[in-house]
Amino acid sequence: MPRILHDGVDHAKILHPDDPKAIGMVVLACRDGKSWKEYAVSIRDLSYVVGYFLKRQDVYISQNRFDGRFRRIATLKQLNALWVDLDYYRNPELAGLHPWKVLELVLELLEREGIPAPSFAVATGRGLALVWLHSPVPRMALPRWNACQQRLYEVLKELGADPMARDAARVLRLIGTIN
Repeated sequence: MPRILHDGVDHAKILHPDDPKAIGMVVLACRDGKSWKEYAVSIRDLSYVVGYFLKRQDVYISQNRFDGRFRRIATLKQLNALWVDLDYYRNPELAGLHPWKVLELVLELLEREGIPAPSFAVATGRGLALVWLHSPVPRMALPRWNACQQRLYEVLKELGADPMARDAARVLRLIGTIN
C-alpha cells in the first residue's frame, strides 16, 4: 500500500533522502507570473528550501537528480524514482471519481500485472501522480529505467497515464502547493 505523505517537506525527504549514496541536485520549479523558474537545490538544503515554497501556486519537484543547475537528460546525475502521471479526468468513466477510488483501480490493475504498488501517490488536482522509489542508480542505467517507465505507462494508459510525462527530467507537483 502506498505511503501517506503529510506535506511538501515530507514529500521531498521521501523522494530525496539525505543519504550518502545520493548525489546531484534536486530541481524545484514554479511559475512566477508568466515565466517558469527553476531552482537547483542540494539534498542537504532541500527541506529548508521546500518550506519556502509551501502554499504557493504551481510548484513542482524533480523526481531524479541532476548535475548542476539545469534539469535536462544531458545533466542527469542519478535516477531514484519511476512514476506515472494519471490524467484520469480525461476518461469520462473516471472523471468524477475521488482520487483514492482511482488509486484502488490502479492497485488492482498493478496486482493483476504482477507490478508492485507505488511507494506513494499524490492527488494533483485533476489527476494522480504515482511514484515508485528505488535504490539510486547512475545515469548509465537510463535505458533500463526507460524500459521500466514504458512498462508502467503501457499498464496504466487505460486509466489515463500521460504519454508525455515519462522522461527522466520530469517534475511533478509538490504536495502542499496549490493547483
